[in-house]
Amino acid sequence: MHQLPTAESNSQVIITKIKKSGIPVWYITGSQTYPDLFNRMQSGVTISGSKNKMNELLPELSNDFYLFRLTDQNSLLIKGLPPLNGLFGTYSSTTPLSTLLYQKIGSVSTKTPLLAFGTNGNSKTAYLFGEGIWKWRLYNFREKQNHEAVDELINKTVQYMTAKEDKRKFRVSIPKNDFDENENISINAELYNDSYELINTPDAFLEITNKAGKKYPFTFSKTEKAYKLDAGVLPVDEYKYTARTKLGDKSYEVKARPASDSENRGPWRASACQPEYRPRRRVRAATSLRAN
Repeated sequence: MHQLPTAESNSQVIITKIKKSGIPVWYITGSQTYPDLFNRMQSGVTISGSKNKMNELLPELSNDFYLFRLTDQNSLLIKGLPPLNGLFGTYSSTTPLSTLLYQKIGSVSTKTPLLAFGTNGNSKTAYLFGEGIWKWRLYNFREKQNHEAVDELINKTVQYMTAKEDKRKFRVSIPKNDFDENENISINAELYNDSYELINTPDAFLEITNKAGKKYPFTFSKTEKAYKLDAGVLPVDEYKYTARTKLGDKSYEVKARPASDSENRGPWRASACQPEYRPRRRVRAATSLRAN
C-alpha cells in the first residue's frame, strides 16, 4: 500500500476490500499519505501532529528482532543506507510491534519504528514509515555493484508476510527409541523463526529424567544452524525428557514420556518421539509444543 490511504475516496475503498480479504498488508507511508485516514484504516500505529511536514529518517538496525534474519554482510551495508523521507510527528503503536529498523534523525537515535511488523486482527501487517526506497538500491549498487542487501531486505519482508504459520517452531528428534547398555544417547533439535528459517541464535536446554525422578540437565551444542546433544551413557532405565528454549519473548517447550511398563519388552535406555509425533514400538510418545 504505497502512500495509501490518500485523501482520495477511491483509496479508502481499496483498503477496505483488502482488509476484508484477510491478506497481509504492507503500508509504505510518505508525503501523499493522509494521516487521519491512515489512523482510521488500520489499528496498529497512529501518527499524530504531522501537519504535513517531512523528516529525513535514517535506518538503525534493531538488536532485538527475530522474525527473520539478514546476513551479516547485508546488515552492515544497511547501517549506511541514506535517509528516507517520512512524516514528521509522533508515532504510537496500539498493538505489539516487532521492529527491524528504527528511525534515526541526524545523529539522534530513537525508538520510533521505521520498518516494523505487527498484526491487524488475524492478518500480518508491515509498516515502512518513509518513501524513497529507490535511494537504498542506488546506494547498494554504488557500494557493492549489486542490489543484494536491499533485495534481501525486501524479499525477507515479503517471505515473512506470506509464510504460513507453523506451530511446531521448536522440534526435538532422537535417532531411535531403545539404546544399548553402553551406547551414547544422541538428541537433535531445530528452532524456526516466524519466517520458517532455521536458526540457533538462543541457547537450548534439555532435562532427562529417569523413572525414579532423578534429573540430568544438559545444554545443546550448536551446529551450523541447528542443535545437537550427546548425553553420554546413562544407566539402564526408563527416561523422559523436556527441552526448552526462548526466542525473543516466546518460550518453547517440547516434552516426551516413555511407554507404560506393560509395553516394555526388556531393558531399554531412553524414549522420545520423532517430529511427526508417531508412536513407536516401545514408546507411546506424548510430545507437546507450547509457545508462551
